Amino acid sequence: MKRLFLAIFGVVLFFSFTANAQSPLDGFDVNVNGSVAAIAVQNDGKIIIGGSFTQVNGVNRNYLARLNANRTVDTTFNPNPNFSVSSLVIQPDGKILVGGGFDQIGGFSRPAIARLEIDGSVDSLYAGIAGWVYTIALEGNGNI
Repeated sequence: MKRLFLAIFGVVLFFSFTANAQSPLDGFDVNVNGSVAAIAVQNDGKIIIGGSFTQVNGVNRNYLARLNANRTVDTTFNPNPNFSVSSLVIQPDGKILVGGGFDQIGGFSRPAIARLEIDGSVDSLYAGIAGWVYTIALEGNGNI
């Protein structure tokens, strides 16, 4: 039970409420050897992180990793971008948009932005762009 005390014009109001864990990110703690710049949660509760790290929980993962619900590294997911990841978005169909300063991911040339299948393989129909992608957002209709 959490308690919130609010003072308005000298009158103290007391509110009580119960806070329940609502997200896979509650209590999120992962050991990386660099910074994490982006986090996205898949429908199955797995967590994708991107940043400027090369190790996650002692496992080699360059700039992008997926964690199981228990925070262990998902060893089946390793797109291996060649430089930093700064943005992640999960599309309604489960595909993963990755943005950053990389120019290769999954062994394919995909400068700055790539779309991955749920398993981490590169969507071959989606090309990159020149530059660096700092942020990705979806419109209400699913467009990027």
